[in-house]
Amino acid sequence: MRWSEVEPFVRAVALIKPTRSPVFASKFCHFLLPAVFPVVDRAVLGNWSRMPYSEYFDSVRQEWLAVDAENRRALTTTMRRRIEAAGRSMIPLYPMAIKITELRRIGRASISTMATGTVGRSSES
Repeated sequence: MRWSEVEPFVRAVALIKPTRSPVFASKFCHFLLPAVFPVVDRAVLGNWSRMPYSEYFDSVRQEWLAVDAENRRALTTTMRRRIEAAGRSMIPLYPMAIKITELRRIGRASISTMATGTVGRSSES
């Protein structure tokens, strides 16, 4: 989905708890439609949480679309196997694209914060 298709819903959700941070709206929307909305989590995403949610939404979408179909299948298969190897069963319609992209970003943020000693906060703090 494109931002223009979901923006009215996100704006309505943001009115529930007026704040400049995109965290609440992203978590609320993700709870309702996890395959559509990525979560903004400042603790693991660092500077990604400083951008407007529309930019974050688009960047997650573009990052997934930039992966070719063969690698998407491989990533999805690996994720499914890891979940099942942990003794869990797959939830129907599990938001693979969102979760894989989030995990990639968490990994990047972790490497960056370990290198700079800024674990759990933005490198600009």
